Amino acid sequence: MSNVRAIDSLAGLRGLAYSLVPAIAAALLLACGDPSSQTDASPDRAAGMSAPDAALPAVPLRDGWSEAQRSLLESMSIDALAPPPSDPSNRVADSPEAAALGHLLFFEPRLSSNGQVSCASCHDPERFFTDGLPVSKGVGLTQRNSPTVVGAAYSPWQFWDGRRDSLWSQALAPFESAAEMNVTRLEVVRHVAQDPAAAALYRQAFGSPALAGDPARFAPRAGPYGDGAAQEAWARLSSADREAIDHAFANVGKAIAAYQRLLVPGPGRFDRYVRELARDPSEAAPANGLSASERAGLRLFLDAGRTQCLRCHNGPLFTNQGFHRVGTEWTAEG
Repeated sequence: MSNVRAIDSLAGLRGLAYSLVPAIAAALLLACGDPSSQTDASPDRAAGMSAPDAALPAVPLRDGWSEAQRSLLESMSIDALAPPPSDPSNRVADSPEAAALGHLLFFEPRLSSNGQVSCASCHDPERFFTDGLPVSKGVGLTQRNSPTVVGAAYSPWQFWDGRRDSLWSQALAPFESAAEMNVTRLEVVRHVAQDPAAAALYRQAFGSPALAGDPARFAPRAGPYGDGAAQEAWARLSSADREAIDHAFANVGKAIAAYQRLLVPGPGRFDRYVRELARDPSEAAPANGLSASERAGLRLFLDAGRTQCLRCHNGPLFTNQGFHRVGTEWTAEG
């Protein structure tokens, strides 16, 4: 992959980039998150790197940052972002063939009960792989909005509540959700087996067809979730058929995950500003540098004596990927 163009984000500090995906169309990317290799956000580390004037060099750096502060800023730049961590549960995680299949399925509305909803309906590239809505709409109305999937491969948890622990298992849940795509796993696997393009890519990625024999021998709908008729049809299947469908369904999720792993963040104004700090301070500052108020906010962000931002928001994706009680819930006492 190679970033070929950067675009300022709406917030203006961390941007977007187009990333070339092998054998498939280019995808619009948004920066967010933090890799596991950059999750050290301890108070000691933050405090040690945010002393305002203790380590000023003999020749002042641009905008008065100390060497320690600049080092901290560089650790938060997108340039410090490592490749997505490996996924030992997905042997095709970095397979171009699997990613091509995942890309095809990500934008396929026929994988919904009304033929109108795809993964991209809630994760739209034109909206930074979100839908821009306060509450997402699938076949029905969901209860939450859609987080971006850009950088999702760096997170050990998926969904807002972290109820899935792999990118591929997360990708499967919307299919069987009544409010999202509202189909059964048999319908998903049958589509992959019968659609010529999907079937060919599946065979390339996994070395076998999605379903052996005639897919038409199964009921129209069958799965462990869904309406009563679908669950009854699932119960009537032989254990071998259920296992084969489950296996192919899991492979669908792994292919989608392989595509999503390619959705990595690109540089924005903050990252370009950090790059400029390494230049000779006698040179003119870039026209798209941070404003005075933005630099003041950045100093507050780094100052562990006045704020605690770095405890949770650190590294190139500005997160430690953890869950934290922030005291915003209602208690029994109100």
